[in-house]
Formats: sequence, C-alpha cells, structure tokens
Amino acid sequence: MFSNFKTKLRYTLMAMIFLSCIKLLSACTILGVAKVSEPWIADVGDAKFTKDMLVYSDISVSVKPQNYYTTLVAVGPIIPIIPAPGRSRASEKDEFFVVVVQFETEGDGYAFDPNRVLLKYIDDNYRPISVRGPFIGGGDISAQEVGSAVPGHRWRCLHPNGEVETGFRIRPLAGKVCFELKFGIHTIPPAENFNVVLDGSVKKSSVALRLPTFNFRPALRSKFGLLTN
Repeated sequence: MFSNFKTKLRYTLMAMIFLSCIKLLSACTILGVAKVSEPWIADVGDAKFTKDMLVYSDISVSVKPQNYYTTLVAVGPIIPIIPAPGRSRASEKDEFFVVVVQFETEGDGYAFDPNRVLLKYIDDNYRPISVRGPFIGGGDISAQEVGSAVPGHRWRCLHPNGEVETGFRIRPLAGKVCFELKFGIHTIPPAENFNVVLDGSVKKSSVALRLPTFNFRPALRSKFGLLTN
C-alpha cells in the first residue's frame, strides 16, 4: 500500500513539473541511463564500424538485442532531479531471446537468409526458431527518448497492423528494413557476453558476404535531452 502511494506521488510530481514547464514557457530536461549490450567487432575488414553499425559502401548492418532496460530516469525544469520509473524491454525470465537485425541498403541485389544467423552464448550455439519480417524502417528515434541510447540504427521498425510475414526463406533487402529473430533461450541479460554471427547471412547477387561477428559486452549508455514547447 505504501509502495502504491509512493508511485502515485512520483507520477504526480512529474506531472506538476511538466505543467510548470509549459506554463513558464521554459524547457524541461530529462536524463536516462540504460543498461545495454554494446556491440564491438574485432576485425571489420573492408567495412567501417561507426555508431554501433557495420557500414559498407552501399549497405549498413546493426544488431539490436532486445534485452536493454533503463536503470534511472529523472526529469526537472533545469536539472533533472525527480526520479521516474525505469523501463524494461525484456526480462531474463522470458522464455525466448529476441534479436533485431537492421539493414539499410542503397544498392540492388541484396538478400537476407535468417537460417545462417547464429547466436553464441557461453558454450552453446543457437539458431533462430522463428523469424518475423521484413518490417519497414522509418520514424527516427528522437534524442529525448532513452531508447536512442540503445545501439543500432536510429530509426524504428514499423510493425504493420495486419499479418506479419514469418518463415525462414531468403528475403530481398531494399532501403530500410529489419527482422525479429527469436532464439530458444531465455533473454540474455545485458550483464552477460555473447556473440551474433551473421557470416553468410547476407548475399549480393547470390554471393554470400563475409560479415564479421557482432560481439556484445555490458555497457551503460546515458541520454540527456531537452523537452521544449
């Protein structure tokens, strides 16, 4: 009961601060800290690894594990001092581990084969047990969102209202697209190390690309944003 009272009080204080910012025609600030699985690549070869993305001349690739959660969120008129509840994308109690793979292409002839993706965790290897997509990419993640601290492309995967295509067949890549891969293991917490192997999963004109492995390690990412009228 006391816990519910504290939660209601916290939301009331947050609402009062936002209303005061609007009335004073001033800005509010927001601070968020997220625990994430941070990607790193040992040898990028002919590509570049920048802003958590593997970038070639006409295609970029990122891998976004759905295991991140916010450990601190605060808001305030000038200095963010009022705590707000954190948000979890997934729990390690979840029965499955979901990984999103994002692509942005400028050239033609690219295709993605989800059968070739491999998750390595401790001493075990896992193949996807289901695939959803392709989803169309669009709608940039704003700088004010804590989600913008999560590694990967800075646009959203737009889920259609209708049926989503599933299955393991090879899919063509054009523009901004992403896929949700589900693995038969509990959600790996961001405090753990693991690897996602994409080698051979992307083809251009039916020739498989030698993509390097995405390694993941624990990291904290902070985001400081300005909310204006």
